[in-house]
Amino acid sequence: MAKFMTKTAFTISLLVLLMSVPAFGASINKSITIGAGESSNGATSVNGSITVGENATVTGGLTTVNGKIRVDDGASIENAKTVNGGIRIDGNVEARSLTTVNGTVSVGANTSLDGSI
Repeated sequence: MAKFMTKTAFTISLLVLLMSVPAFGASINKSITIGAGESSNGATSVNGSITVGENATVTGGLTTVNGKIRVDDGASIENAKTVNGGIRIDGNVEARSLTTVNGTVSVGANTSLDGSI
């Protein structure tokens, strides 16, 4: 009986978490693009990629589980995190940290990193 209750509680918790993801501004199965020159406070996706256009400014984090993150020339970001995807940073980008579990990290010329890869 205790095993059944534990599984039920876990299932309910997981459903609540998945239903709350859109409420926090996250995308589940869509890619996100922050256009050239735009400002954003961050972006989160579960099964999509995130692209930051040239000279865009992102004051929050970029996070995806199963997708890649690409940051174009001259952009400024806080951090980029992905679990199953690569991170590609073009030249002249300012970033604090870049993190991936199962992916590659590519950093262009004249990029400034204030933290770690």
